[in-house]
Amino acid sequence: MKLHKGQLEKEQKQTEFLNCKTSNYKEQITAAKEQLTSRNMDPSLFHESLLTLLQELSKLTKDIVPLKAKLQSFQDIPPNLMLARVKVEEARRELVSEFTPGLLLHLEQNLCDLIQMSSFPFVFQEALEKEVEMDFSQL
Repeated sequence: MKLHKGQLEKEQKQTEFLNCKTSNYKEQITAAKEQLTSRNMDPSLFHESLLTLLQELSKLTKDIVPLKAKLQSFQDIPPNLMLARVKVEEARRELVSEFTPGLLLHLEQNLCDLIQMSSFPFVFQEALEKEVEMDFSQL
């Protein structure tokens, strides 16, 4: 019991000492802030203000990521309407040149198969095949 009581007194003295030090530090901080303010120190440069600004900055940085991605999708668009139309036409032609030959060949083959399987008379089949070939050659 005596050992326990002695330890309790020691911890109480330490607590009192730390409380005294804490209040001393708080007074020093207050005096330092007053001194800085009297020297026209901007309060926005205090630690608490800087932490708040850092939190706001990190939030804004997170918010800007999807906006940058959205903006990036518009970077290739020319500012002039005529140039934009030219660019769209170039993209359309590129798309047609990439996909059209295979697609046309596939459509032509399917049409020829349909014609051969149908009950058209022979003369109509030949005329239709020639017309299909002419239509595809024009593309």
